[in-house]
This record gives sequence, structure tokens and C-alpha cells, in this order.
Amino acid sequence: MGLTTKYSNSYVNDKGTDVFVHHVFGTPEELEAYETAQGEFYRFDKETGRPLYYSIDHVAKTGKLGISQKSGNVYVDDSEMKIAKATVKKAGGDFGKALADAYAQKFLGISVAPPSVAVAPAVEAESTTEEGDL
Repeated sequence: MGLTTKYSNSYVNDKGTDVFVHHVFGTPEELEAYETAQGEFYRFDKETGRPLYYSIDHVAKTGKLGISQKSGNVYVDDSEMKIAKATVKKAGGDFGKALADAYAQKFLGISVAPPSVAVAPAVEAESTTEEGDL
């Protein structure tokens, strides 16, 4: 499954920096590993008991976290977003724009309105056949 996050709230700290707060979800084993990795920085929601993840970089409405095998530090797993970026870049043009809109909906949980297309009013065509031609 892996550790996942869900946006909770944000605030501005004493230095004037936006801080984004996310609830952390995972299996009991993953949450235990998360607590160990966070060490003295481990925090939890006092109302729900759910672990919290703080970041100055917005993770999106939902996200994924990883724990580095080498350093043991918690990091935002943005590999899916990097793949999306590369896919949009490769596609380019109108298709790339459509892909970017779809990814925005997925990652940010927002609705992107399709571009409006102007449609000319219908004009009744004049008949070019004579009554006797039929």
C-alpha cells in the first residue's frame, strides 16, 4: 500500500512561510516506521490520533510518502507527478494540454473546464435543384 497523505490545513509560521499539514495513512507497520523515521519531529492530530506530515511544499490534496532506505528520512514520493510531466512534455500541443488538464484534476482534485468552442449558428441552405430535376 505505502504511506499516503490527505491535505488537512495550512498556516503561516513565525517566519512568514506557508506550512501545509497532511494526515498520514498506512498499515500499522508503515505508520510505526513513519513514527520512527520522524523521531522527535513526529506529530499527530490530537482529535483523531492520526499522524501528521508538515511541508512547505504543497503535496496536493492527496499524496504519497516514502522513507529513504539510505538516510531513513521521510520524503514526498512525487515520481507519479514526474512521469506525468514527462508525458505531457512529450505529447505537446493540444493533446499535451488535454493531458495536463487531466493530470491537474487527478493530482489537485480540481475540475478543469474544457475549452469552449464557438459554434456558428446554422444557416438554412438554399436549394439548387429545380422542381423538374427530381
